[in-house]
Amino acid sequence: MNEICIILTSVGGLVAPGIIKSLKTEGIKNNERIFIVGVDMQKDAVGFHFVDKSYVVPKGNSKNYTSVLMEIAEKNDINVIIPCSDEELLSISKEKDKFVKKGIIPICSDYETVYKANDKGLMLEFLKEKNIRVPRFCLPKNIEEIKEVAKEFGYPHNPFVVKPRLARGGRGFKIVKERSDFFDSRNSSIKLRHLIDVLEDYEEFPEIVLMEYLPGEEYSVDALAYNGEPLYIIPRKRIKALGGPSIVGEVVQNDDVKSMVSKIIKTFGFHLNANIQLKYSIEKVPLVYEINPRVSGTIVANDAAGVNLLYYGIKLAMGQEIPKYKPIRNVKMLRYFEEVFIHEQK
Repeated sequence: MNEICIILTSVGGLVAPGIIKSLKTEGIKNNERIFIVGVDMQKDAVGFHFVDKSYVVPKGNSKNYTSVLMEIAEKNDINVIIPCSDEELLSISKEKDKFVKKGIIPICSDYETVYKANDKGLMLEFLKEKNIRVPRFCLPKNIEEIKEVAKEFGYPHNPFVVKPRLARGGRGFKIVKERSDFFDSRNSSIKLRHLIDVLEDYEEFPEIVLMEYLPGEEYSVDALAYNGEPLYIIPRKRIKALGGPSIVGEVVQNDDVKSMVSKIIKTFGFHLNANIQLKYSIEKVPLVYEINPRVSGTIVANDAAGVNLLYYGIKLAMGQEIPKYKPIRNVKMLRYFEEVFIHEQK
């Protein structure tokens, strides 16, 4: 039986068990053993209970992260590394050539592409320069610019969005609007004057992006590309999310979304797995608001739709062929929590 040895990072995330199960199941279908080494900075990472071997590693942006990862990869004859967090993705892509020379292939694009796509401000500027339509946005340098842009967006009649240029999983995302339910515990809104109060407490003005509020349907699109050429584009409607990950989503056919994502893939030159998030504008046009140039947490939904994009990404990285076409089924995903119990030995 053929064996593929993988490092999967950030296995402490809530979505890690599903990704591990998906890969293991796909291996059985194809008469292959998928040996997964899980790494995470937390010793109690839930994914450690689902992988074949596990290691606690430094933070993804620490100086010795990639050297520790290289040591683990060489010790376990690893074929492929799958980065699942932005910090790890940036560190691994920066050292991608070193891994490749050792026969260890990271599932990611080159560092410059990753850096440009990961930074929400640089991403929007780059696509705008390439004549790809994006939401109206601003990269403010001070509070006065925020006040000016708020007026341009039509505030307070029209809300707008503020978020860090570098963040993942919806961290720091706020809708700036005057009216909101204070007692909604999951409320992600903030009034402009309160936003200004928060920013005034910073010694150094933070790197943030202001963006027009997109009121329409939201899509998270998983894609597989080869040197900038789209191979599979699978739109998934985000119906309900908890923090960053979707808990209710539906794989659907949407040619407008697929067309926009195809242009973005070609413009950036993405390689292997990537995730692109869009929402419909008031003019009913799907516009990109975020790009994850890596595997998404909900990539397993595509497996249920008939295409295991992560497995195909691994195959491509190893220089192997994948099906040129597979039909994609519409499927709805409902995500739930499940527990792992650990009984400490006395």
